[in-house]
Amino acid sequence: MRLFAAAVPPPDVLDHLAGALVPLIRQDHRSVLPQENWHLTLAFYGELPNSQAELLGAEIAQVAAQHSAPVVHLSGSGWFAGSAAWIGLGGQVGQVVNLMADLETIYPGVRDAPKARRPHLTIGRRSRRTRGTDQALDDLVTALSVYRGPEWKVDQVVLMQSELGQGRSGRPKYSLLASARLGWRQ
Repeated sequence: MRLFAAAVPPPDVLDHLAGALVPLIRQDHRSVLPQENWHLTLAFYGELPNSQAELLGAEIAQVAAQHSAPVVHLSGSGWFAGSAAWIGLGGQVGQVVNLMADLETIYPGVRDAPKARRPHLTIGRRSRRTRGTDQALDDLVTALSVYRGPEWKVDQVVLMQSELGQGRSGRPKYSLLASARLGWRQ
C-alpha cells in the first residue's frame, strides 16, 4: 500500500479555492487536479505492507494527540521544479511544520534527503511533454500568488492510501484509512 498522512481543508475552504480556479477549470484543463484530490501532505510513507496500515494509523493518532490545532489559511502560489503548481499556507505554519516533522519520525527512512518542509496544497501538475508550453497554468500560478483563502483549523490528520492511475482521468485515487484529531488528550 502507498500511504501518506494528510490534512484535508474543509469544503468551504476548498470551494473558495475552486472559485479562484474557475477560469482554468472552465477550459477543462488537464493540468488541474480534481478538487477531491486536494490535501496538504504532512508525511509520505511510501509503499508499506497492508498489515502496517492499522499500526501506522495508531501511531499517527499518538502523534496528533500531542499537537494543538493550528489556525491556517491557503495563501500564495508557486512551482516545485516547474512541474507541480501549489498553493501555500499562511497563519500558524510553524505548528504545521512541527507536526510534519513529528509524523515523519514514525518511519524515519521516508525522507530521501534533508529538505525544507513547505506545507502546501498541490493544485496542478505538468507532464514532461507540456513543461514550458502551458501558458494558462503559468498565468494561473502567477495570479494566485496574491491568493488568500478563509481561515480554518487543522484539527485532524488522516491516513490515506494512494492508488496511482485508479482515479478520475487516470489520476491517483485517494482512500481514507484512518483519522485522528489533534490534541484529543488535552
